[in-house]
Amino acid sequence: MSSPVIETVIGTGKTGLKVATDLVPSSIPRPVASTGVVVVGGLVLLSLLKSIVSTAVTLVVVGGLAYAAFMYAKKSDDSGSGGDGASDDDSLAEAKRIMDKYK
Repeated sequence: MSSPVIETVIGTGKTGLKVATDLVPSSIPRPVASTGVVVVGGLVLLSLLKSIVSTAVTLVVVGGLAYAAFMYAKKSDDSGSGGDGASDDDSLAEAKRIMDKYK
């Protein structure tokens, strides 16, 4: 019932485990060497995953702070232009006047 992709990943993992276990000196029993390879591989994988997640979280936080600063700066710029919405209405009326002129 398993898919070919899962079977391929499991087969590749078993092959990688066998090759890595063969790198361990033969004086160490194979089950112990295999367990050691799995533990060390898991620790390396966990360290790599931690680093990737930490980088992603840092990028999200910095991006969020930059966005918040941008929105704050934009809000403070808009508040200095009158703030009652009249300038938007004037701009819209001006745009309609220009469009009517070229019809």
